[in-house]
Amino acid sequence: MLNQRKKRSPLVIFGSVLLSIVVAALLVFAVFNIWVHQNYFLVEVSGDSMLNTVENGDLLYVKNGKAERGDVVIISVKDAHREDGAELHFSGDYIIKRLIAVEGDTVKWENGKISVKYAGAEDFTLLDEPYIRGNTPSFEYGGQEITVGKGKIFFLGDNRGNSYDSTEIGCLNESDIFGVVPKWSLKIKSFTNFWESMRTRVAVHQ
Repeated sequence: MLNQRKKRSPLVIFGSVLLSIVVAALLVFAVFNIWVHQNYFLVEVSGDSMLNTVENGDLLYVKNGKAERGDVVIISVKDAHREDGAELHFSGDYIIKRLIAVEGDTVKWENGKISVKYAGAEDFTLLDEPYIRGNTPSFEYGGQEITVGKGKIFFLGDNRGNSYDSTEIGCLNESDIFGVVPKWSLKIKSFTNFWESMRTRVAVHQ
């Protein structure tokens, strides 16, 4: 004689499925957490110079590695001086900015817009910058065309009217780039702010 199996109720089935989903999600988060903290470090943004890309208090995953033009980068300014030797006045040891140009490039300001003549090129290219807030102020140091010297970088904040950057101080050393913020890190910053809210943070000042 066959034993008749007791039919499970829809509520029990739903509970089992939901539990499986929760366990799977926790496993994914655990693996993601291990991977991130083995390959990246965490910074906390302080200030408004990168609005609206990142805001005061945002947490970002950052990696070591070579930065490319257009990347959002963390720059160490502990020992920074202007190329003419003048003292600089940053509010902290690190800043977060966008890398605009590197060695051999020439950056030109015109009517609030930025153009770059890349190293080896003959013509300037007007930058398409949908991420910026406001127009770029004219350069206070180095004239309205700045050629980036050997081992140097030209960088700007996305909040162009409220950023202490190359418009005022010229170029800094490429070797001072402390880390690069991956594009995916910018996209998931709302999740990161929640996920990392109780973790140790590295303060990044703007």
